[in-house]
Amino acid sequence: MTGIPFYDIHCHILPGLDDGPKAIQESLRMLEIARGDGIKVIAATPHMMDGVHNVSPDSIAEALNQLNGLLPDGPKVVSGADIRICIDLIGKVERGELPLINGGNYFLLEMPSYGIPPLPELKNLVANLKMRRFVPVITHPERNFVLAENLSIMAELRKMGALFQVTAGSIVKAFGPFAQKSSLKMLKKGLVDVVSTDAHDPEKRPPILSRAYNFVADKFGAEMAFKLFSENPLKIIENDTIDRQF
Repeated sequence: MTGIPFYDIHCHILPGLDDGPKAIQESLRMLEIARGDGIKVIAATPHMMDGVHNVSPDSIAEALNQLNGLLPDGPKVVSGADIRICIDLIGKVERGELPLINGGNYFLLEMPSYGIPPLPELKNLVANLKMRRFVPVITHPERNFVLAENLSIMAELRKMGALFQVTAGSIVKAFGPFAQKSSLKMLKKGLVDVVSTDAHDPEKRPPILSRAYNFVADKFGAEMAFKLFSENPLKIIENDTIDRQF
């Protein structure tokens, strides 16, 4: 443990809903690992992807209630979802069909695995979300080939109101050299707003932030590390405004 309180806004910890843990025992083990690593609050973010993971807000709420009763000493688990970009996204958000992080205005937005929608459409989406005071947090850009090779797109989208979340494992090379190299370029350019675990299980992809925190603190300074692993994710969970630096 680092002594720094961590907050994880991207974690597949609810059992039986997606490609995360299959059983409640795995979820409990993930909670124990997170607590040991200094994580205080976790946003449970199962995949929501039409035709693949048809998860409902009700099923998330039910699993969340079950999980929060298992470990009274924490970490606390709040609602969320890992939402794949889709048709009528804004309408679904406004109608409450897609869970926002802890019921606030922020939500995780996942791009297609190997690219992004046409840039004018994506910029229009971000602009319209901002107009409605919703904030998309675009997940793991370092594993998206288009974003990783075109940092200017990230800069444009951030200026329009989007945030970007890098995965802790990418920083420490758990996803290979490409993801690590990309994440470090993004960190160096100041394009990363938050680092999260994107954990899926207790073994291969556990909820651990401390290794990446120490790496970032050593390479980029303790101030940046604190902002990305503690200050900013807590503000997202509490629906507070993040101070952006461009």
